[in-house]
Amino acid sequence: MAQTFLSLYWYDQLLRELGIRGVIELGTGSGILTVLFGLHCPGAVTTIDLIDRRDERTRDLHQRLGITQSGLDCRRDIRLAGDLIAALPTPRLVFCDNGNKPEEFALYAPMLGSGDAIAVHDSGTEFFSDQEDTQRVAAAANLVRWRQQELDDDETLIAAWVRP
Repeated sequence: MAQTFLSLYWYDQLLRELGIRGVIELGTGSGILTVLFGLHCPGAVTTIDLIDRRDERTRDLHQRLGITQSGLDCRRDIRLAGDLIAALPTPRLVFCDNGNKPEEFALYAPMLGSGDAIAVHDSGTEFFSDQEDTQRVAAAANLVRWRQQELDDDETLIAAWVRP
């Protein structure tokens, strides 16, 4: 499912409020949301997708914003993806919007440092933050929900956490 206009507002709020300086995006899609990340964190965004679906104009804009595109398998090449995260300035955002969001959340949440955040798209349809496995991962990684009620009220399909 595509992002909504209200989702864009809330991603902008998350990036600003938490002072995010680097982003790893799991699942590029057409690359439109990647532009928002690149505007906030020029030169410090890596988008990961096995298949590059961006059109030529989007690729060009990503290049101008210093966005790096990687063809890693974000679930199999976890160590390499972890190296990409570690190379980013902090605080960082890991954005999960690829093929298996519960697995991505479980793999990447433990990599977060203090001040880092993780957000998952399609909350309530492909990812369920109230599931026991999700809550266990969040607790083990010392994550706190970010603006849950407001995100739900605006029907953004976003679930977000920050590590204090």
